[in-house]
Amino acid sequence: MSTSPETLLETLSSELSNGEFESARSTATELEEKYRTRRGDEVVRIQQSRALYLAVKQEGVSLEEASKLNEFSGLGGGTQFLRALLLTVVTTVVETHEELVAEERLVAVTDVAQALIDELLDAEKRLVEKTSSTQKVIDTSEIPPSVRLTVDSVDRRSISVDEETAIRTTVTNVGEATADGVDIRIGSTNGITPDTESHTIGALGASEKVEFSLHVVGDGSGSQSVDLRVHSDNAGTDLATVVLTVQEERLSPIGNFENSPTDPDGDGLYEDINGDGRFDLVDVQALFANLDDETIQNNPEAFDFNGDGSVDIVDVQQLFTQL
Repeated sequence: MSTSPETLLETLSSELSNGEFESARSTATELEEKYRTRRGDEVVRIQQSRALYLAVKQEGVSLEEASKLNEFSGLGGGTQFLRALLLTVVTTVVETHEELVAEERLVAVTDVAQALIDELLDAEKRLVEKTSSTQKVIDTSEIPPSVRLTVDSVDRRSISVDEETAIRTTVTNVGEATADGVDIRIGSTNGITPDTESHTIGALGASEKVEFSLHVVGDGSGSQSVDLRVHSDNAGTDLATVVLTVQEERLSPIGNFENSPTDPDGDGLYEDINGDGRFDLVDVQALFANLDDETIQNNPEAFDFNGDGSVDIVDVQQLFTQL
C-alpha cells in the first residue's frame, strides 16, 4: 500500500528529531517522488468543479455554500515552493549535519525543517477535509435531467410525392433525475407533411429512453429538411435534422415487382430496383433481367449508373460494384 505524504512527513519529522539522518535521506527521497508523481491538485480541482456544479443544482445548497468548496488553502498538500524548500533544507541537514554541529547551527536548521513539515502537514490535513467535503456533495447530488434526441434510421430517404416514410428516433434522459413534460415536435419545409406535429412522451425517468417512429409524407419535389425537436419542461431541448429527397412522380414498378423502384441514398439514382426499400444483390439481378423494361428505358437518368447517358449491361456492372 502506498504511503501517504502525511505519513512520510510525520516519519521525516521523527527521524530529524532523533538524528536518524540516513533514514531521513531515504524518507525525503520517497517524499520527493510522491510529490512528483501525485496529481492530487488536478484530481481535486476536477472533483471540486463537478461538486460545485452539482451543488448549485441541488435544492437546499446555495451558491455561497457550494463556493466554499473552492476555498482550498494549500491545495494539493501545500504549495510547490514549500515542498521544494523543505526538501532542500532536509538535504542540507542530511548532507552537512556534521558541519552544522561544529558550527552549532544544526538545531536551528532542523527547526526550520520541522516548521516546514508542520506547515505541510496542516496543508495535507486541510486537503483531506476539503476533499471529503467535496466528495460528500458529489455523492449526495444528482446530475440534472437532460434530454437527448438521436435519429436511428430512416426507412426511405428518397420518396415520391404522396409517399410516406418513417423516421425512427430515440429520446433519452441522460440525467439522474426525472425529466418532466417531454414531447417531440416536427417541423419541415413546405415539401414534407408530418402525420402529426407533436408526440407527447410525458415523464422520462433517470437514464430512461423511448423509441419513436415519426411518419412524414412528401408533397413537394426536391431536397426537403425535416426538423425534429425534443423538449422538456425541466430538462432542456435537443434538435436533429433529416434531409429527404422527394421525387415529382413515382416511377412504375419494374417487371413483375409490385413496388416502385426507389432511391435509398437520395443521390438521384434508383438502386432499389425491386422496390423493397433496400439495395442488395437482388436489385442487380433485377436490373439485368429487366434492361428493356419501359420504366427503365423511359427514365434512363434514374438508372444510368455509369453516367454515359444510356442504360445497358455496363450499368448492371456498375451497380454491382456498389454492393
